[in-house]
Amino acid sequence: MRRALAFRECGDHDERFYDIDFRAMQRDPVAAVRGLYRWLGEPVSEDFERGMAAWWRENSEDRESAPRRDAADYGIDLAQVRPLFADYSRRAMLWTQKRSSRNGD
Repeated sequence: MRRALAFRECGDHDERFYDIDFRAMQRDPVAAVRGLYRWLGEPVSEDFERGMAAWWRENSEDRESAPRRDAADYGIDLAQVRPLFADYSRRAMLWTQKRSSRNGD
């Protein structure tokens, strides 16, 4: 992870990545994918949007029915793990905010 972060931070690599915030994807997946396609320079037709919205709606039961697991059940102490990802989490939040502000998403 450190190497990936270092690569991302050095030089002019920012435009090589398209960051989607997980919460934004959950909130409005069609808008998130529309933003990705805009970045790729690809059109998004009304049929495509309708199909994606229908898929999201039809598959929501499978997606949302998964019970929330407690990390402790797997012997994981989140108080010890979270600091290991703190730098990545902070940067990812900045990347997705920067992407959203540039695209008006």
